[in-house]
Amino acid sequence: TGSGKTGLAIGLLEEALRLCRNLPVPYYNMAPDLAIAAVDLGMQNDFAEVFEPHAERDPWTKASVAAWRGELVGAADIVASHGRLSLEADLRVRAAAQLQAHGDTAAADQQLQLALAFFRSVGAVQRIAEAGELLAATA
Repeated sequence: TGSGKTGLAIGLLEEALRLCRNLPVPYYNMAPDLAIAAVDLGMQNDFAEVFEPHAERDPWTKASVAAWRGELVGAADIVASHGRLSLEADLRVRAAAQLQAHGDTAAADQQLQLALAFFRSVGAVQRIAEAGELLAATA
């Protein structure tokens, strides 16, 4: 069931954050993927507790901390400047949903088109469908 999968995802994210919490410096390369999960699962505060003190150490953690703060466009811009195009597209889809939820449909469309351009360029048909579903859920 969806709720069972959500519960499993929350448990896995909690475990990953627990492991990172015990490190002197959490692995920067884990930050972006964990940030996406934290945003999707509403666990931004748990994520922030682990990664925010290290926000300026590297661009990945900086982008991830920006994402949990709700600065999804800024986070996408950071990762784009470092060539992580798939992560950029994921962040732009979430930024589009966020902007649409706040009534800024023009900015939402701009972010969505940037994400869809990448998904189309790599033939990510499923990701295109998922982007549409995410936006429909916020409409």
